[in-house]
Amino acid sequence: PRAWSRPPHPWLTSAPAVGVFYEGATAHLLAAVRGYEGGLWLNRYTDLPSEEDWVPLGGNLASAPAVAGGMDVAEVFYLDAGGDLYSVDVLADPPLAQSIGRPSAVALTLDPAAARWGARTDVFVRGADSAVWHRARQGSTWSDWESLGGFTTSSPAAVWQSSDRLDLVVRGYDGALWHRL
Repeated sequence: PRAWSRPPHPWLTSAPAVGVFYEGATAHLLAAVRGYEGGLWLNRYTDLPSEEDWVPLGGNLASAPAVAGGMDVAEVFYLDAGGDLYSVDVLADPPLAQSIGRPSAVALTLDPAAARWGARTDVFVRGADSAVWHRARQGSTWSDWESLGGFTTSSPAAVWQSSDRLDLVVRGYDGALWHRL
């Protein structure tokens, strides 16, 4: 069995997010958490993380982070205290955070979910209207916000299974797990 690793401080205020990205042929894991001070903490590694590899990136997170990775791409998404959804390009030097906004008519709530396939990234987040809201990026162009509807009580979870199948799941007001392709 392998040893556990932790950030240099023990006070996390979110669930962790983890994803895989590739630099050339080398696979890396990217772990992201919200720290006690409300900032984003990251660790990227190929085997086991070590305490000294955790990097604070700052920010004012109002949610747990979500991670999406691919070939030479590693991104973290989170809601900030002002209610905007942010994207962090982890591989930029230094890592670059930018707002990708929010829908004009509804506040975003709970933790985002992100999934990537090829050059496409999809981000999902629950709105104050209890619907799931979606935004996609193909290459460098973001789509407009779209409501996927629903009457949800949880953060969404998403995964690409293949180039033509994206699965999205949430908990509904009836307590059941709802699934959308």
